[in-house]
Amino acid sequence: MTIDMLRATGKGKKVLIFTPKPVIADFKRAFERWTNKTFVHVLNQAVKGVSIKTEILEVIRHMPEAIVITNYEVWRKDRTILEKLKDCAFDTVIFDEAHVLKGAKSKTTQDIQELVYAENLCPKCGSQDFVSTVYGTLCKQCEHRPDEFGEFCSVKNVYPMTGTPILNKPQELWPLLHMIDRVGFPSEKDFLDDYCEKRYDYENERWYYTFGSGGSERLLKKLGMKYTARTRDSAGVKMPPQEVKHHWLELDPEKYPRQSNFIQQLRDRARLAFSETEQMTTDAILAWYTRMRQAASWPDGIRILGCNHDPVCTDELGLPGVCIKPSVVFPKPGTPPIGESVMMDAAEEIVSEAVEEGDRIVVFSMYRPVIEELERRAKEKNLRVGKIYGGVPDKLRQEYIDDFNTNHTKVGEHKYDVLICQYQTASVGLNLNGAQQVLCIEREWNPGKEEQTFDRVRRIDSEYESIVHVLHCAGTATELIDAIIDQKERMLKGFEDDVNLVEAMRKFLEG
Repeated sequence: MTIDMLRATGKGKKVLIFTPKPVIADFKRAFERWTNKTFVHVLNQAVKGVSIKTEILEVIRHMPEAIVITNYEVWRKDRTILEKLKDCAFDTVIFDEAHVLKGAKSKTTQDIQELVYAENLCPKCGSQDFVSTVYGTLCKQCEHRPDEFGEFCSVKNVYPMTGTPILNKPQELWPLLHMIDRVGFPSEKDFLDDYCEKRYDYENERWYYTFGSGGSERLLKKLGMKYTARTRDSAGVKMPPQEVKHHWLELDPEKYPRQSNFIQQLRDRARLAFSETEQMTTDAILAWYTRMRQAASWPDGIRILGCNHDPVCTDELGLPGVCIKPSVVFPKPGTPPIGESVMMDAAEEIVSEAVEEGDRIVVFSMYRPVIEELERRAKEKNLRVGKIYGGVPDKLRQEYIDDFNTNHTKVGEHKYDVLICQYQTASVGLNLNGAQQVLCIEREWNPGKEEQTFDRVRRIDSEYESIVHVLHCAGTATELIDAIIDQKERMLKGFEDDVNLVEAMRKFLEG
């Protein structure tokens, strides 16, 4: 879609593309294959050394045309990279998965805005040498002063691309709108006043913003040609059918006594921490939730750190503070492995049946212990297994991806039948069209990202019908995620308020 957009607009001689790190290589191959750009370069952590990166950017700075593909964290360790990117004077910036920039106050968003808003190119003489005066910026070479707002900014075209423009609340749209049109959307306050209305949630005693009557329609009218909504149907893309199968499991205490007991202990411990009188932070709630969720998939590997010291621990200065040497407080040291899981057993069965039927399958999980346990079970059955998570070397990771991509590996010549992936590293952008089935052990709680996970095997060049398996388990944290996803889907359809995680967690624990 990025390539189609550049072709349709005819804009973009020097293009900078931001995309999640796992899909950078695929982007590069696609541009080299489908465009006539003579210079497509990747700038990410694989390019070792800041000096090498800066040398590459110095070359790009003097090129009239180029495409640079990078990730959102490229200057995290050295901000000189950001300064060098500004000097390159790109005319077009594209944000793939632009919902990454949903927070106006996030450091990533602020850095991106600094790049987009940089005054770095004189439109008269092409100089990059400026001086600030009491009357504004002045070009040192030709002494030109800008006649229009943003005239010295090289970036003229900004294209945010996302399947989920709003995840939680209207405010998330404003940073993207501001980069597209700084004059039309000058401030977040103006955006909220013009298109949204403030309401009061009496149950949770707080104010929130939602799109007012006709607000979203007025916004789309204001954007005009700056906004394009494309679906596969509108783009004329025909995809093979895909069936989504939901597997409803039940945690039987008699069949899975150790897992049932572990989850109950974890739930009781969370209930004590999550009291009415002491409001937990969102980070603390998420920490509890992720552990309870992993306990449903595979309990072994969960560790909760805390303080068992008496009296109260002190910090390095001897003042009361956080324990500087926390120990494992749950489960108790010496507790034998749980070694059982209803969801893991179901996952093993689905994977085995898929391979027996002659299909290849891609499995997604949030947690590395889940991936490693399923890999162990699959290898015990002599299945050919690959895995993708943060610790897998880039070369091996690319081997797995290429093996599941029919553009690189012919049908029947593949080495692997099962690919087990961590959501964070493989659920977006990858083409795994060599597989016919997908298994989601846990659900991605962003509906848009969940749909993208399903689409890893359902690509434009797919030849197969596909099946997606989604696991649910009564009596576990999967019930909470189902409720949150349902609420988020209603929000995306009706632009309603964000999910209240605090209340959702409380009701789950009380239930």
